[in-house]
Amino acid sequence: MKVQSIFKMKWTKENTNNVKILIVIGIILLIFYFLNIGCLVRNFLHFYCPGCGLTRAMLAFLHGDVVAAFHYHPCYGLVLLTIPIFIFAPQLNKKVVDAFLIFSIIAIFSTYFIRIINGSIFLL
Repeated sequence: MKVQSIFKMKWTKENTNNVKILIVIGIILLIFYFLNIGCLVRNFLHFYCPGCGLTRAMLAFLHGDVVAAFHYHPCYGLVLLTIPIFIFAPQLNKKVVDAFLIFSIIAIFSTYFIRIINGSIFLL
């Protein structure tokens, strides 16, 4: 199997649709951020979700504070990898995309359960 660089891939309609979806998600997150709504799971169901801390981790990373980002959620790097994988998913090998998705879900839920066991989720 030949590995192709994402810079040499042809841009397709599916890529454009995926970028549009990411833009809509980004706009929704910005609205939540500026209206200080916060996490919907935490506000309405009153418990921490597996993704708790990812937004703060991404903001810390964007400010250049990698240590704080890792403290808020160790899986923040997966979010950074998910964006190009989501955009270029139509051109990538489906097995690779599925394996990355399964690994990401396992990593995020493992982090969640470890935080519950040692009580550190309540320190966020």
